Parts: sequence; structure tokens; C-alpha cells
Amino acid sequence: MYTSFPCLRRLQLIPGHRNKNLLLSLFLFTILISFSSIHAGVTGKIAGIVLDKESGDPLVGANVLVEGTYLGGTTDMNGEYYIINIPPGTYEIKFLFIGYQTVVHKDVRVNVDLTTRVDAQLAAQVMESDDIVVVTAERENIQKDLTSSEITLSSDNIDMMPVRSVTDIISLQAGVVKDAAGDLHIRGGRTTEISYMIDGVQVIDPNTRRSGIHIDDQAIEELKTITGTFNAEYGQALSGVVNIVTKRGSDEFKISATGYLGDYLSFDDDTYYVMSNEDWANAVAIYQTRGFLPYDFENNGGSFDEFFTEKKYLEKESYLDSYNPLKSNDFQLNISGPVPFTGDKLTYFASGRYQYAPGYAYGKRYFMPWSYQEPVSDQQHTFELADNKLVALNWYRGISTQSKIFYDLTNSINLSYGFYYNDDRSYGVAGHQYKYIPDAGTNSFTKSQTHIFSFQHLLSQSTFYDFKASYYYKDYKSYLYANPYDYRYMPTNPGDFKQYVFGDNPDINMGTNSNDFRYYGNPVDFSYSKVKYFSYNLDITSQITKRHLAKLGVSARLHDLKNDWFQLQFSDGDFRPIVVSENSPYRVKYGAKPHEFAAYIQDKIEFDELIVNLGLRFDYFDPAGKILSDPMDPQIYDPVKLDNIYRDLNNNGVIDSSEQILENEKSVKERETYWYKDTDPSYQLSPRFGLSFPITDKGVIHFSYGHFFQNPEFRYLYTNPNFWIEGAGSQNLVGNANLKAERTIMYELGLQQELYTGLFVHVTGFYRDIRDWISTGSPIDTYGGTTYYKYVN
Repeated sequence: MYTSFPCLRRLQLIPGHRNKNLLLSLFLFTILISFSSIHAGVTGKIAGIVLDKESGDPLVGANVLVEGTYLGGTTDMNGEYYIINIPPGTYEIKFLFIGYQTVVHKDVRVNVDLTTRVDAQLAAQVMESDDIVVVTAERENIQKDLTSSEITLSSDNIDMMPVRSVTDIISLQAGVVKDAAGDLHIRGGRTTEISYMIDGVQVIDPNTRRSGIHIDDQAIEELKTITGTFNAEYGQALSGVVNIVTKRGSDEFKISATGYLGDYLSFDDDTYYVMSNEDWANAVAIYQTRGFLPYDFENNGGSFDEFFTEKKYLEKESYLDSYNPLKSNDFQLNISGPVPFTGDKLTYFASGRYQYAPGYAYGKRYFMPWSYQEPVSDQQHTFELADNKLVALNWYRGISTQSKIFYDLTNSINLSYGFYYNDDRSYGVAGHQYKYIPDAGTNSFTKSQTHIFSFQHLLSQSTFYDFKASYYYKDYKSYLYANPYDYRYMPTNPGDFKQYVFGDNPDINMGTNSNDFRYYGNPVDFSYSKVKYFSYNLDITSQITKRHLAKLGVSARLHDLKNDWFQLQFSDGDFRPIVVSENSPYRVKYGAKPHEFAAYIQDKIEFDELIVNLGLRFDYFDPAGKILSDPMDPQIYDPVKLDNIYRDLNNNGVIDSSEQILENEKSVKERETYWYKDTDPSYQLSPRFGLSFPITDKGVIHFSYGHFFQNPEFRYLYTNPNFWIEGAGSQNLVGNANLKAERTIMYELGLQQELYTGLFVHVTGFYRDIRDWISTGSPIDTYGGTTYYKYVN
């Protein structure tokens, strides 16, 4: 069953709220939207009550301090207190009151966006006694203010896990699945529907909507995976949110290093094998030109060629039956501490990592992609043998560094700067059929960097604001050989190979099937992409009353994209690859500068037996693209409609035969004045609601509901920006810069229940109404008789 909710198009604020501070905040919120992308919480809260141990009366004016920070609070008339803006981590909480013993609660864990409750009972102080009562906090398995499904892992939890990559850590959480390609999916959603946040800033590649940076596991202070609905401060996601807060510098110098070495080992020679050298030496001398070595030849004695009729089965040799611990390696170094001569005001954390993983799949280099030689006859052709070495078919090398500097400028102002850098290289073949031509793969090179600057100002015990500015840059390249005119490029398609090598010779049969092993050709795709954007976020958080924690936020993101993908084409018979023009359907080249804005307001209402999260989010997106004024005449350089070719000199609305002359043809510049239309910006409102109801001290029921929107992957907006259409029979596809945001409406109902100490269950049911996914639309006919397709919601 599917339901539809119309999207509100107008937001109306009703004046008259009795809290002047809230009105002032809303005024600032409206003004600042002009200046300040998507952001996330990076701090948590502690709250509780302080009582007299003997009488049970509240202690008014008791001091509560977070040791090692400048943060603290004071109890009110009811003995209650709260402390906001606490970075995630484990702390000691000190309670002090004149005439009473000091009490310290150790190992208190603070989590992002959640409230940790710490109550204390203070006993009257014995004369001249300076005793301090130390209490070790017990971790609560039931989080009472959790209004949707999420899993929070501390740095200690991560250290105990048997995996090293952040992707593997997330994949171990309930509701998350990692597919064969290594991509994550939350509750059955697509991998592009997850928002990745680092230190409060969304860091994704907008072309693919995947994570834009890799964070080392030992640099993480807290990792939160939200698999259900999420609050209004989180945007541009449909399935879930991964929110990472990195470590800050310690107050003393620390250094640590880890290293892993290993290899794959298997004695299963029916799966991990290649043909023996001796068999190949005899087999490849001369054989029929099919373009491939058939699979049944390898497994059934070469049934397709009489040369092998005497040999029923070829010998195999395993490539995983020996172990070399140096093949795969992973080394990481972490340094943390205060900057010398600055006391504890300026601290740093730095991490570096090197990884190399050859993978478990190997092939044997019996052929090179370009090893075809001149034919002996029309039906017999030879291919040059290579060096017979085992070669990893899919390997990865990664270098990453990250650093974070934190500066306590004053007791109420702190600054931080984070730098994250990745340099990745990988190589991979398209499939197992390249087992004996392992050099016919693709090299991928990715360099990315992220800079995050944060300014945080604590205005009072109950209010602070956080301004963040960030810059993201990614440079991606993918090809086999860097020079597209390299002589070693050979087509892989049988028909293309036949035409390229043999021309129109009708005697050559390049038959094949899907199980065949290739012995010629290589990938002919080139991909270049440069992405950069600037993000600006401003968030204001205020504990308006002891029950209401309000948040306001505004943000902006300014993109600059450049993308170029093309496929080599081949001339007939002369071994010369061709780089296609920018208007070819075998090339996608575009540049764009879209921008987006967002704003939200959120209130967390906390009572003893009820916690409510209310929020409203506004998203605005301008693709800064263009669409066709007349979709039936798409090509500005080669129009078909007479009105687009010639000028209407007599203004009669018809192109007369006398006007159809060369001298009267319109120039491209003239057509540009009306050929395209600017795209319209889009915007939407997203209401969010969450409710948590503790039924006992060991059980909580929660319900949540929300609307969620996500801008399309940018490649769907800008593909084939010149709308170049090939002739009949071509699969012409163009982008659509007027695509709407994809959207989901989600409901969730869940139960947390502790069965006994150390054992608890979390059961959740959810419903998702998914709309406006992107696909290829119906064919569009042109005046010239050709058809093309565009992306649609």
C-alpha cells in the first residue's frame, strides 16, 4: 500500500510566543539564512538531580563540574541541573556543596544528541574531613530519550571490534548490510541514500552520493549509525545517517602504532586455480580464432578443438595454497598531546595509515591485451605468450592522514581545525573472464581532502552557538593507460574486435558465450572528475527551560563540478583508437555550479516519563542548469524545425520557401537566446516527530515519523548537457536538470527492554513510503525522426 502526502510550499510563523529569547533566536535564524550545508550534532548533555543523602531534600546551589573541561552547572531550587555542549567521551563528574562531602562519578559516558543522567547524593561532611566519595558509573543499556533506532559506538567499543575499516564496523550493526561491492545499505535502501557526517559536516561526493572521505577507525571518538527516522538537524538522506566525531588531542603526549600482516590461504584447488604452464605451452600455439578461450575448453579437455581430443582434462594448479604474510599489510600511527609551551589550551591529534590489499583472486599472465599477431591464415591466428606470472586481479593501496587541532581561546570560546586527506589507488578487472589476461583491467586514482574549521562560543550556561566552515575537494581518474592513443588499447567486444582487426572479412567468426575466457582486448573507458564545494553552517543551541532544549540551524553549500567520461572508438582495420568529440553519445562531459541552502528548528522536550522530539526542516536547491525549450528539436548546432533554421523575415509565422536560403540561416548565437530555459529552484519542508515513553525503569517504547528528501545524484542532472542526439538505432540519453528531490515518508515503532543485567533486546517495526525515484523515461520523438530518453522521477 502506498500513500501520498502533499509537500507544503509555504512556511508561516505565528507571532506571540511569550519567550522573548526564542523570538530573538528566530529573528537571528531568519537573518542568518542569507549567509550560512547539512550539519549534525557533535555534542551531548548531562542532567540530573543532587539530593541530601540523609533527608532526601534537594540541594540548591550545588556545583557540578565536568573534570578536564571548563564546563559545569549549578542546581536550581529543585536540586536539578543540566550541562550542555559536552563533546562525546568518558568523563568524571564532580559534585561540590559547602558542608557536604565531594562526590565524583567516574566513567560517565556522554553521547552525541543524547542526555546522560547522573544523579548524586551528598552526605554531610565530617568535621576536618577531606574525604571524596568516588562512584563508578554503570552504563545504562536502555537509553530513555532515544526516539528512533540508532547505534552508538565509543572509541573503546571500536577498539574491541575484530575489524579495521569504518565500513566493516557499520556493517555489523542491526539493519545494515554490506553488499559484494563493499557498499552499505540501511534497511533495504540504496547505498546512495546514506548521509555521512564528519565532525558535524556532511562529506559526500555529490556525483555518486557516496562517502567522500575515509576516516581511520582509531581516529574516531564516537560513531553513531541512525537506521530509523532522524531529527530535523539531519538532511539530504533517505535511509539513514552515519555521524562520526573524531578524537581531540589529549592533555598529555601519547603515541600508538598498530600493524597487520597477512595473506589468503586455501587448499580448494577446484575454486582457486589456474591452468598449468605445461598445458598452456601446448594449447596456445595455434587454434581457431573465436576471440575467447571457452570455459568448457578449460574444464572438459578443450572439446571445441581437435587439437585437444586426446587430452580429457587439463591440469590445474592452486594459487592460494601457499602463505606469504607480507602480501597484505595495514599500518597505522597515532600521535596526540598538547602543543609545547601552550599549557593544555592547544592540543592536537594526528593519524596516518598505509594499506595494501591484493585481494584473493589471482590470474595468470598468459596473454597481454595487445598480444594479437598477424594471422597465419583466415582461420588460424596466433597470440603471443606472456611471462606466466600470477597477478592479483583486484588490488587496493590506500594512504590516509588526518589531524585535528583544538584551541581553548577562553573559558567560553574554542576553535578547532581538522584536515583529512586520502590518496587511494586501485586496480580491477571487469570479471573472472579476464583470468588469463590479468592486465586488461582499470586503474583508479582518487585524491581527496577535507578542511573543517569550527568556532564555538558558549554565551551562557544554557546557550551556545557553533559556526563551521568547510572545504571539500576530490580528484578522480580512471583508465588503463593514461594516453588514450596508446597503441596497446584493443576493443573487447567480439564484433568491434573483428571489425578493428580484420575489417569486413566474412570468413572470420568471432562467436562466444558468457562463460568464455578472454585472451585479447582491454577496457576503453576514461573517467575524470573534479568536485569541490564550500560549506557554511551555523547552529544555535539553548536550554530554554529545564524541559526544552531548542536548536536552530542554517547552512549553505556551494558546488563546483567538472566531469568527463568517454569511450574510445576504433577505426576500421588500422589499429587506431579515436577520442570522440564532446557531443558524442559515447562521451559525458559537463561542468556545473549548483548550490543548496537549508534551515531547521528543533525542540527536545524532556519529562520524567515522556521525551518528545519535534522539528521542521527547510531545504532549497538550485541546480543552476538548463533544459530544452522545445524537446522535439534538441540539437542547437543541427536543428530540424524550419523556425529554428531560418529567420521569419515577414513575421507571418511561417517560413516561406523564399526564406529558406543560406543567407537567411540563423546563427548559433541567435538560437541560444531562446533554445534553453533556466531550471527552477526546488524547495521542501520536512516535518519530524519522535516520542519516547518509558514504561518501566528497564523498558521504553518509542514512535517516530518524518518526511525525508534527498537531491538527485548530480550525474542525472547534467549528463549530455548539449543534448546531442545520434541517428536512428542509438540509445540517446540526456540529463534532466529539473529533476525533483527523491523523498521518503517513514514511520517507526520500537521497544527497548532489558531482560536482566547485561542482556537486553531492541525490537523495531517500520514503514516507508518511497516516491520520486529516478529512472529513464519514455522515448521522446524529434522532428527529425530520431528518439532519445531523459531521466525522470
